[in-house]
Amino acid sequence: MRFYLYRMFRQIAQLIGRVLPESSFRNAVLSGFYFLLNGIPLGFETFTFFDGTKAKFYRFLSMPSAVPGAGHEIELYVADHPLQEGEVVVDAGACPGDFAIYAAKKVGKQGRVICFEPNPYGRMILVRNIRLNRLHNIEVVPQAVWSSAGRTQFGVAGKYSRVSDLEMQTDHERTSFLQVSVTLTTIDDAVQRAGIDKVDFVKMDVEGAEIAALEGCRQIMEHSDVHFAISSHHLLADGSESYGHLGSTFERLGYSAHTEDGKVTFASRSTVAIA
Repeated sequence: MRFYLYRMFRQIAQLIGRVLPESSFRNAVLSGFYFLLNGIPLGFETFTFFDGTKAKFYRFLSMPSAVPGAGHEIELYVADHPLQEGEVVVDAGACPGDFAIYAAKKVGKQGRVICFEPNPYGRMILVRNIRLNRLHNIEVVPQAVWSSAGRTQFGVAGKYSRVSDLEMQTDHERTSFLQVSVTLTTIDDAVQRAGIDKVDFVKMDVEGAEIAALEGCRQIMEHSDVHFAISSHHLLADGSESYGHLGSTFERLGYSAHTEDGKVTFASRSTVAIA
């Protein structure tokens, strides 16, 4: 039932975008609509991850399930490197908080999780779920990861978002995505500001920005043996999927990598590349 509601709300957002001309009024209507979908919890569920770890997650109108896909996705992310107590984890693209909360529970009070979520609606969900689980070892950074600091336009549709690229936008994105100005940072700079000198694990799900984000990881990759798990099926500007480019990028940065099922690319200094 919630899935059909989600589809209906998505169609309503498209209708608003098509009927109303580009204006501050249209943006205000879409913004209020997305707040309704993502800002009001409808109760919560207790979710059990693949290894028995339990966490609570709010349900929202925008989400057919409180933890969409978390059961298999998180198990895949940590397939090459199970998280250990005391580790430092970076989660780039953290909404709705499933991986960040799982990681925070695995690394414990002596570990840390640094989350990046520039989408204001996705960040509302993320912060609410962190508070629901009463976790104090997670820091939320309201910026997008990139190769350098700056600003850019983000296409935002509720909890979904990505760096704007008009050539790659679908009809749905052109009509229902808000254009939001967000701050860019590098993972290196954010880690330095947090007073962290060693990173153990980086998970990315950044909708095609993974190549640029990797360029902003050079310092931590040089000073730590970082384990990466990157969602790499996203389309780049040339229409290709990012996993086809990540291997050469990692090799240039001194790491070896392999991709599982064209979905997640793993890398570390000790990883043996698989053809």
